Amino acid sequence: MDGHKNRIHAIRSHPAMETVFLTGGWDETVHYWDERAPHSQKHFAGPHLCGDALDIVAEHQLILTGSWRRNSTLQVDYGFYSSDCSLSL
Repeated sequence: MDGHKNRIHAIRSHPAMETVFLTGGWDETVHYWDERAPHSQKHFAGPHLCGDALDIVAEHQLILTGSWRRNSTLQVDYGFYSSDCSLSL
């Protein structure tokens, strides 16, 4: 997948890497971008973001998302740093 297929509702700059940022939205994907590259570098599926509910905790290598759905609304994802893995709270 090269980019989002629906509206983007959240964007977050990486606190330690100045050229890296994440985006998330209605297409239930979070994309990892590097402004030096023309396309999304990585992505993972799951969170349905409808607002500003995306954050990066660099010191623990975590991505935190808040999803608009009845169950598993808060997810802690390790997908960009290791094998695809998420913890739904």
